[in-house]
Amino acid sequence: MQSSEGVEIDEVVLRLQGYMVEGKLPPIRQHHIPHNPNRLISLQESVTLTGLNCQSFDLAVQAIKAIHQQFARHVSGLQGMLRDWLPGQFDGAFTVTFGNRYLSSAREAGGDSVVDLSKVVDPYNVMQPILLQHTEVHVAENVVEHWERSKMSDAQGYTASKVLRIKPDVVNVSQLLKVQVSFVAVKVGR
Repeated sequence: MQSSEGVEIDEVVLRLQGYMVEGKLPPIRQHHIPHNPNRLISLQESVTLTGLNCQSFDLAVQAIKAIHQQFARHVSGLQGMLRDWLPGQFDGAFTVTFGNRYLSSAREAGGDSVVDLSKVVDPYNVMQPILLQHTEVHVAENVVEHWERSKMSDAQGYTASKVLRIKPDVVNVSQLLKVQVSFVAVKVGR
């Protein structure tokens, strides 16, 4: 795909802050596993954010629409079709849901190296035994990292920021989150 300036684009990255109104975050528990093993690939973690009508959030929503339109033009030029996308709504404000699958098909993963599900994602060992029986794999593209920035003051009153890795189960509805997402077009069938 090419930008309007003729530059080749493989991926588009966006950073966005918003308040979480819904989330499906690790750890994976037994009741998350679908009864139909063919649906295992659809398991994902996700967050839905809103900007509560904040201008910068609404501009980011417009940017996502533009990214979608650019991908749609590219895909239609390849005789394909991109699924429609519209932002959601929460109390009259835009929402955007970001998600990432826990698994990829081994065929799609190609040469990507398989990584273990972290103890943060699968601490109860629910997924590992299932993966031994299926063709899905967990690769680096399926990994989502969770970080928290906090301010700390020392004895002299100096304040510094520190960024630490956190477990996702400490993230709750109504918290302000900053997400960084990559947009990549992936063929998913007909």
